[in-house]
Amino acid sequence: MRDRPLDLHRSWDLWERARQVIPMATQTHSKAPREALRGIEPCFIERGKGCRLWDIDGNEYLDLRCALGPITLGYRYPDGWTWPKLWWR
Repeated sequence: MRDRPLDLHRSWDLWERARQVIPMATQTHSKAPREALRGIEPCFIERGKGCRLWDIDGNEYLDLRCALGPITLGYRYPDGWTWPKLWWR
């Protein structure tokens, strides 16, 4: 349980900028940030490892929502990143 409110200012500031060039600031309508969740959840995740995620404001989360990235690539399992690294080279 948190003893302080989440600091999400960087995430929502970046969302405002992204909305000016990308419709809804996302490619996936179902995952678009909602105004009703401002100050409650982030708009952008910076990194993840295992089931843990960190947003661009430095807050840490457990991924309980089953994000689209892990469905495709997994939760950064080391062997799971071999083929994307080779492909991107």
